[in-house]
Amino acid sequence: MRPLLRAAVAALATCLSAGTALAGPVLDRIVASGIMTMASDPDFPPQSFLNDDQEMVGFDVSVGRELARRLGVELKIVTPSRKALTAGNWGDDWDVSVGSMTPTPERMQALDFPAVYYWAPAVFAVPAGSPIEDPHSLAGKIIGVCEGCTYQAYLEGKVAFDPAFGPRPAYRLAQPDIRTFPGDRQALAALGNPLDAVMGTLPALERAVREGHALRILSPPAFLEPLAIAIDKGDPLFAARLADLVRGMRRDGTLAQLSQQWLGADLTQHP
Repeated sequence: MRPLLRAAVAALATCLSAGTALAGPVLDRIVASGIMTMASDPDFPPQSFLNDDQEMVGFDVSVGRELARRLGVELKIVTPSRKALTAGNWGDDWDVSVGSMTPTPERMQALDFPAVYYWAPAVFAVPAGSPIEDPHSLAGKIIGVCEGCTYQAYLEGKVAFDPAFGPRPAYRLAQPDIRTFPGDRQALAALGNPLDAVMGTLPALERAVREGHALRILSPPAFLEPLAIAIDKGDPLFAARLADLVRGMRRDGTLAQLSQQWLGADLTQHP
């Protein structure tokens, strides 16, 4: 064997024995630093929020911590804007989003989605004393949503995702008057004046009811929303590793337990 070839083979063997060969740029960085940096939302209960001790907690946060634990690293949490998160090209600002993101075709142009980890009903809520009884009665009404989120796209008739992720949405609402807000809490604060209704994820609106918001959730849900882990493009091996970890968490019941704990039901099974 030629000396240069022999040296190259030896170097490859050394890397393989270390267990991090060809891991990909992001996974390499995580393993080398011992830290996985996760993007999260500090005001999206029960998925992610600051508790009374100003610590990040919630379903998404717990899933992220478990992923980091199974990778053998610590978890660091940052809170970028939704616009920065969905734009891609993260560089080394953060490594992963465990943030209840829907894998729409538009987002898939900038990001990869290694695994859907739960499916949540997208629902409408009205003030507790509203005469509106079902979503069909919301045609032409003023509806509040978080700006740039899936619910705005749904009301605009634009939301879509691969049917492999879950059932396709059905559009049943004609000509809603859409008002956008920075987040769910701001929309809830405007419910009743001027909003006739808000649209959001069922776990978040159920929590709002428990927190004392005078609202009523309408049935049936508008659609079932697949929520996925997201990473920047460019590291398929990191994507494969995350997908494998999520499969393991689903197989051993960890995902179901966390969903029951934070969301009040097991929403982690493919519909």
